[in-house]
Amino acid sequence: MLAVDAPTRRTVLRLTVIWTILTFASISAFSSPRRVPTYYATSIRPTTAAKTAASVPTVLAAVNTSPSSSSSSPSSSTSASTQQQDDKEVITDFQSWFKGLPKSNLHPSIEHVYFGKLRGLSWTALPSASSLPSTPVVSVPLSVVLQSNIFDTSTSTANEQTDDWDVTLAQQLWKECQKGSLSPMSGYCSFLTQNMVITSETVPPSTASNALRHWTLAEREVLKSQPAGQKLLQLEQEQQTTWKRKYQALQDDSSSSNNNNNNNNMMSWEQFQWAMEVVHSRAFRGNFGSNHASKSLMASSSSSSSSFSLAFTLLPTLGATVGGWIYTQTTIFPSDLVLPGLAMIAVLPLLLNVFQMFSTPPSAVLLPMIDSANHKQSADSSIEYDPLSQCFQMSIGPKCLVTTTTGGLQQLCISYGVRSDAELLLNYGFVTGEECTNDAPISEQRERLAKAFLEGQTKLIK
Repeated sequence: MLAVDAPTRRTVLRLTVIWTILTFASISAFSSPRRVPTYYATSIRPTTAAKTAASVPTVLAAVNTSPSSSSSSPSSSTSASTQQQDDKEVITDFQSWFKGLPKSNLHPSIEHVYFGKLRGLSWTALPSASSLPSTPVVSVPLSVVLQSNIFDTSTSTANEQTDDWDVTLAQQLWKECQKGSLSPMSGYCSFLTQNMVITSETVPPSTASNALRHWTLAEREVLKSQPAGQKLLQLEQEQQTTWKRKYQALQDDSSSSNNNNNNNNMMSWEQFQWAMEVVHSRAFRGNFGSNHASKSLMASSSSSSSSFSLAFTLLPTLGATVGGWIYTQTTIFPSDLVLPGLAMIAVLPLLLNVFQMFSTPPSAVLLPMIDSANHKQSADSSIEYDPLSQCFQMSIGPKCLVTTTTGGLQQLCISYGVRSDAELLLNYGFVTGEECTNDAPISEQRERLAKAFLEGQTKLIK
């Protein structure tokens, strides 16, 4: 065995300390995407119309939370005011619930407000880049995050269920809504359902009421006038066909099962559509590295799970560092293999996180509070998963703030990523550059959306 002199021991010890620092600095970087400013729009393979993405810098739109209807009858200003008043109570309850969650964080400058008829997040602090916090403005604890793995069916020969990430997420959401106040996600479910009591016949109001699936035949006529609109309508029909196939498969699985709990959680077609709409208009996609920790919602064990995860992350690194120091101070002729071995133990959490990142598929997640932000394509927002705190965290930059015409309010926006107008109209109910923030009847809003979509496609062709 070779003897190691004091200078060599000090050098190796320094290297161990460096490994320790690198481990802490890299855990977050390798456990979550560096930037995830994107919503997962649709699992349908886009047609030519969907592939043609408009590149207009600013899109401002919000999720319209008024009840969905196929009718084109106009809403009075009184009913709109009443709806907003009811929504304020829902919003207040939701924010109170969110702030009361362990490990949650909501910057005091963030509030839910209405911009015309549409709801979003506002930033009440002074609109200067220097005043923006460098730390995350929203933190969502993993204990209230629903999650589903996404598999690449284009390169996989796996069974047909591999593309059912949205069904899995929709089922999880509906089960939590059925639990009512017993669900750890009760505040989020009440927010989405507008405080409706969920029964076997309840269908909550739409979370994207101007999405193309809610348009009447008369409202679709404008789109039928041009090939781009016809392709979009075809895409919507393909999506509906896929959803019906998935719903039928869900029914078949429920019928063949003798599990009464499973049968009790079965959704009607209308309820399934509602849950799928929530998923396709609000879910985020990325390789978050949180799959192992969010298989199900178990509020009673969330704190112990968090403590175990934190201990597993910290103990190898701290133990190896302390052990290396004690070993060099108490051993006269230390082995030249021990300190490098301790260095490898120190970097073990980093290696495991890298392995996890490349060995787990991407996932789709529903993030309460964060998914209330409206869209601006150029917004310099980022959403990352922090394994140390076990929270999804949202950070913002100056491009996230937009001064609106509604009382000079600052709207806090995030980017859904590069989205074509076809994707936006199909799943979200808006298009680039068209803001439906006034009190116009819904039929007029949809007519403007259709014309704006066709005009945008014409400009792309030119």
